[in-house]
Amino acid sequence: MNEIIIGVQNWGRVSDQDVLRVVRAAINNSIKYESDRKLNTHHYWHDPDKRVELQITFK
Repeated sequence: MNEIIIGVQNWGRVSDQDVLRVVRAAINNSIKYESDRKLNTHHYWHDPDKRVELQITFK
């Protein structure tokens, strides 16, 4: 893996700090579960309140 692309949709207009918390949780989850890091595949992640959605691509 040489590159991580993260697309953010801030549906709930939450603060930048909360968006970064969701990004951190998504990255921690992908570290914990290796199957979530398939290369060149779009992975989707959202916070429990579904206010922020991420599209993560590992290359």
